[in-house]
This record gives sequence, structure tokens and C-alpha cells, in this order.
Amino acid sequence: MITKTNAGRPKSYNQDQVAKALKDLAGRGVEPSVEAVKRHLREEQHLQINPRPEALQTMIDDILAREAEERTLRLIEALPSEATGFLDHACDMARRQLLLGLAEGYSELQKKNALPIQELRDLLNVARAARERSELKSIDFARQLEASHEQNDKLHALIEDLTAERNEFEKELIALRAQLAVKDEILSKLPMLGAK
Repeated sequence: MITKTNAGRPKSYNQDQVAKALKDLAGRGVEPSVEAVKRHLREEQHLQINPRPEALQTMIDDILAREAEERTLRLIEALPSEATGFLDHACDMARRQLLLGLAEGYSELQKKNALPIQELRDLLNVARAARERSELKSIDFARQLEASHEQNDKLHALIEDLTAERNEFEKELIALRAQLAVKDEILSKLPMLGAK
């Protein structure tokens, strides 16, 4: 018996070529459409191809998704350890408060399982109040977490500003060194000119 595969014909282009096309197009501000990539592969990479749009779109989507994931991982790795530590701590505290609220309510219900209905209702109200307190604490933690995100965004903006300032400073420093080199050269030639 012959087994059929859905592999189709082999592609006359590869992921590296498509990734290069996407990078070039992004640098020009061009949308990464199937037609734009196909045109780049033909005209700039000189490939004699006529790819199926679905297959090319799938490859484009895969490459863009991989690049987005790599960018996300780089951003997360660049976070200061204090930011990730604070996030872990806030999540742990929120989880603990939720579990505590549930555990208190459950414990009370277990202890008083045989009490008359009114007492059970009273206990249920206590459990609800405990749950509401726990929810309020969770909301407070969520607000703290949001504030932490805002602070983190400000830190990133500050880092970008400082990096830009450093780059400008380095450019100015290079220009000043070039000017000093020219002045040193002129000064070194002055005694020779005086001797003539």
C-alpha cells in the first residue's frame, strides 16, 4: 500500500531568505504582506519562484511570531532583578491571601457542620465577609502591581533617555578629540614655521 503525504513539492526558498526579506521590508516601513515578500524574493534576492500564498503566509507568520517571542524574552531578561522579585512577591502574596480566605471559610464550615440552620447562615456570612476582605486585599495587590508596572515603564524610559544622552556625549567626545588632534597637529608645526 502506498502512503500519501501532504508535504507537497519542496520549497524553492527558505526561512533565512524570507527572514531577510521581512527585515529589509521592516527597515523601509513596508507591511510584511505575501506580495511584498514575494516581490523582494524575486527582485532583490533574484529567486525564480512562484510560492503558494498560503505556504508563504504561514512561513511569514512563523518568523514574525518567533521574532516577537525573542524580543519579549530579551525585554524580560533586561529587567532589573528588583522588578522581577517584586512581581514574584506580589503574586505570592495575592495567592496566599486568596488561599487564606478560602481556608478560613472552609475551616469554619467544617467545624460547624452540625449546627442549626441559623448558625450556619451566620457562619456563611462570616465566610463571605472574610472572602470580601480577601478580595479587597487582592484588589489592593493588583493596584500595587499596576503601580509597579508603571514604575517599571518609567525606569525603561529613563534607561532609554540615559542611553540616548550617553550616545550624544560619545559623539561630542569623538568630535572634540578630532578637534584636539587637528590643534595638536597645527601646534606641532608652529615651531617649524617659526624656524623658516
